[in-house]
Amino acid sequence: MKEFGSLGKRAYEVASPVCSGRGIIRSCAVSLALTFFATIAQAQSLTNHVPLQDSTYDYRVLPYEPTVAGLINQANSEGAQRFLYGGNYVFSSTVSIYGRAVSSNVTATYQSIARPASAAALVTQLNTQGAAGFLYLGDYSVSDSLLVNYSGNDTFAYRELPTALTEADFLTQVNTQGAQGYAFMGNVGFPAVGGSFVFSSLFVKNSAVSETFQYETRNTSPDVTAFLSQAGTQGRLGYRYSGDLIFNSPSLASRSLYVKNNARSDRFYYEALGVANSAPDFLAQANAMGTRKYLYYSNMGFGTPATQFASIYVSLSDVLFRAGFD
Repeated sequence: MKEFGSLGKRAYEVASPVCSGRGIIRSCAVSLALTFFATIAQAQSLTNHVPLQDSTYDYRVLPYEPTVAGLINQANSEGAQRFLYGGNYVFSSTVSIYGRAVSSNVTATYQSIARPASAAALVTQLNTQGAAGFLYLGDYSVSDSLLVNYSGNDTFAYRELPTALTEADFLTQVNTQGAQGYAFMGNVGFPAVGGSFVFSSLFVKNSAVSETFQYETRNTSPDVTAFLSQAGTQGRLGYRYSGDLIFNSPSLASRSLYVKNNARSDRFYYEALGVANSAPDFLAQANAMGTRKYLYYSNMGFGTPATQFASIYVSLSDVLFRAGFD
């Protein structure tokens, strides 16, 4: 889940975890190496694609489009009205969520590309699309990848590297790439000989800005209270929560990932609410939080097995708060 920065310029900082051929309505399954996961209750949703910024937000809920062509048509209609596609949400039926930063005039254009057969081929295609200003959002179906072009002059460059198996190797990899301006997007998987999958880590750089990124991991939170405490502490230091990781070497261990944009002084604040049971309830909740400058991030589950669920919201401030009498 999610940072709202300037729409477009830092959109890649909220790019969702990328998984292989699962479609956009899914939680990522544990891979052979490292992957993001989000356990949820009544609903499934992506980390919000709407970029985070210091603004109020409002939302729309529209019928789910089962085909990528239908989604592109719907998303382009909404994007022209400044409502950006935020992912799909499952109640008794599936709906699509669109959100906008009220203070922003940014519009969005969406398109899809056929998903290639390897990470290297994907990066080749993404670099072509990125040079035209399109940002990779993830896979909408087994065969289609979704991209967005926010109004502006940003262009994007992509890299893929072998997925790191250990936490230490992962941090070395993402911090090395981050120092070069490449933000970690997640892992992509492609079928391999014998029915297995080969995973790569995907990175993206916004060529229009000079930004570097720093990553840290923390123990995953056992409950909502612990998560809010940890994410709040990290957020006040400028680190945004980016999801949970699972490493299978030396053992299956989960960790929470945080990222800091070294070019900014952003601070992040989090709140948790009960999971909405219907589309009207979600819309009422998200719009109420949006008036307080909180963006819907995702639903999260806590506990083993997961028994506690919450809808997580995040807000941004570039103001450094100081305590005391100075």
